[in-house]
This record gives sequence, structure tokens and C-alpha cells, in this order.
Amino acid sequence: MSNLRGITYALAIAGVFLIGSPAGAQAPAQIFACVNSANGSVRIVAQNTTCRRREHLVVWNVVGPQGMAGPAGPVGPAGAQGPQGSGLVQGVNEFICASSSNTMNVNDPYLFIGPTRSIGTSVGPHPGPNGGVDGFLLQPGLYQIHLSGFDLTGLQFKRQFMIPVLNPNDDMPQAWIASPSGIDDPNIGNGTPLLNIAGGDRLLQVVHPNTTLQIQNGGLGTVTTEMLNCNLIITQF
Repeated sequence: MSNLRGITYALAIAGVFLIGSPAGAQAPAQIFACVNSANGSVRIVAQNTTCRRREHLVVWNVVGPQGMAGPAGPVGPAGAQGPQGSGLVQGVNEFICASSSNTMNVNDPYLFIGPTRSIGTSVGPHPGPNGGVDGFLLQPGLYQIHLSGFDLTGLQFKRQFMIPVLNPNDDMPQAWIASPSGIDDPNIGNGTPLLNIAGGDRLLQVVHPNTTLQIQNGGLGTVTTEMLNCNLIITQF
């Protein structure tokens, strides 16, 4: 018992010695002591010290061996959903222009058929007259609107303006222009040209849920048009 108390006391003294060592000194990995075999007294000594007669050397590791890994902690709560990333396509919807002749006043919507193809998020088509689609139901997000066509018939005017209109009107992109293709309409004559749609793609920022998009007649007046070679592609990001 006395031997155990002596060793414990010696370890405590050694700990004080180590704590009090200069900050720049490297702490030893082991503690060396000479223990009296008769009375159990302990002397902390330097490494490679030869113990006296009737003493024996005892060595302790300053740091014990690595313990076993503890059990896994409980699963934490789910984090909040991060913001929507940009640049990733969520859906693509394709439509074709209605091929029947339509008489439209200013601000009347052009008619489409479809979607002829949908990938990912769907765009809700708004039913129009004659089984066509006169608008598209959009949810908040960024959209690219592609409208293209060639050899379109425009009976009254040599140019048509096709305006993308949102309701609620959160964004006001530029109109497409259907301008002469350089070829006269063989069904009309009198120098009436066929029209091509020019102007590239349009980006729309939709803010409100259930926003309606229409492509409207923004021309000089009432037009009768037949759009045989025309398509509309709506891409949501």
C-alpha cells in the first residue's frame, strides 16, 4: 500500500515538474524513477540514470495508448433547403404555331398547338379557340422563350410585331418582328411577301405564381395570318 502511495505521489510531482517546464522545451514521452525495494520510496530521475543499490528502475508513459472509438452520436436535424441553383434546365416544352388562317385584332394572342414535346417541368397550356393554345401558365423562375418561323403569310401588312406579354406584367421583353423574307406569297400575288420571324430568344423573369404568357399581335392593325412553318420553345431554368 505504501509503495502505491509513493508511486502516486511521485507521479504527481512529475506532473508538476512537466507543467512547470519552459514552454519551448519538448515534454518527455516517458517518466523514469528509481524505487527503493525496501521502503518503496521513489526518486524521479533522468533517462539513462543508474539506480542506487537496493533500487530498481520504473518507467511510465506520459500518454497512454489510444482508446477504442466511442459509439456514433445521434443523427442531427436536417438543414434548411438551399437556394435554387442557376443555369440548370428544369424543363423544355415545344409548341407549333396553329396552321389555320386566323384574323387577329391588335393585342389578340397568336394560337399554338401542343405541347408537341415536354421534358422535365411542364408548362400549363391555356386553351384557346378552335382547339388551339392561346397562352401558357408559368410558375416563378427564369424562362427562355424561343420563337422562330419562315415563309409565314401576312395578308394586310408587310411586317408583323409579335409581343410576349406576361400577366401579371413583371417583365417586358422585346417583341419579335416578322419581316419580308424576299419571296412573294404565291397565293396572294400583288407583291405581298412571305414573312420570317427575326429577333432571337427572349428571357423572362416570372415572379408571381400562375403567371400567364401570351404572344400577342402588336402590329399596326387587324391581320389575317397563316403560320405554317413556326414553332415555340419554352425553357425553364
